[in-house]
Amino acid sequence: MIWRACFKRGVPQDKADTLVVGDLASGTDSELARITFPTQFVTTPAWSPDGRRLAVGVLTPEGGGRVSVRVIDIESGRQETI
Repeated sequence: MIWRACFKRGVPQDKADTLVVGDLASGTDSELARITFPTQFVTTPAWSPDGRRLAVGVLTPEGGGRVSVRVIDIESGRQETI
């Protein structure tokens, strides 16, 4: 079994938010996704049951602010807004 965690990390100097996947066994982490202000991640990432994807809420400034759900494939980094 692979023990991983995903969390949001702000990068203020780049005006960006990142999603980071950490390997709990090795203590290493890698950036999965990055978005820049004014778009931002606004929810805690949630794992799919099979551990292959993450879902996270994304706020965009369109129309005064709109939240959508973005699904991200862990292996490829491919993103889909649903």
